Amino acid sequence: MELVRLPKAAENVTESTVVGWLVAEGDHVEAEQPILEMVNEKAEFEIWPLTSGTVLRITAARNSTVPVGYILAVVGSGADEVPDVDAENESILAKAREETAAGAALAGGAASDVSSVPGARSSRVRATPAARRLAKERGVELGDVKAALGVDRAITVDDVEAHLAKDAGAGGAGGES
Repeated sequence: MELVRLPKAAENVTESTVVGWLVAEGDHVEAEQPILEMVNEKAEFEIWPLTSGTVLRITAARNSTVPVGYILAVVGSGADEVPDVDAENESILAKAREETAAGAALAGGAASDVSSVPGARSSRVRATPAARRLAKERGVELGDVKAALGVDRAITVDDVEAHLAKDAGAGGAGGES
C-alpha cells in the first residue's frame, strides 16, 4: 500500500493546490501514471504513485490547498484495508499553521508563502500561473475574481473564466469567454 503525499519540490514552496484529479476512487493505476494535477506559485505539475494498484481513497478535494507531506491519496490492492489518514493529515495541517504563524511573527507580521492554510492570510492574491496569464490577457483583476469567489485559495483558470462569463452575462466589460 502506498500513501501518495505532496512532495517537497523546492525549498521555498510549502504548499500546492489541487487543480484536478485524473482518476477516481476505485480506478486501477499503474506505477508512475499521473493521477492528479497540482499547481503552486512556481509550477504546474502532476503527482503519481510509485506502485501500481487501486485508488482506495482520495483525501484532497479539487481546489484545496495542502501543505507539503499531506496525504493526497491511498493506492493499494483491493484487499487492503484503507488506513485512517485523517488524523495524520490534520497533524500536518496544524504544523503548517504553526509554521505560518511563526514565520509571520518573525517577519514582523508580514505574510508568508503558506497563505491558504486555514487560518493564514496573505495580501497578495494567490493564483496559478495559467490563471495569472489569462487574467492579464483579458484585463481582469485577480483581486476582483477572489472577491467574487469569497474563498481563500489559489485562483484557477476556471475561476477567471467563470468571472469573465459572469461579467459578459451581466453586460460587463470582461470580454467573451
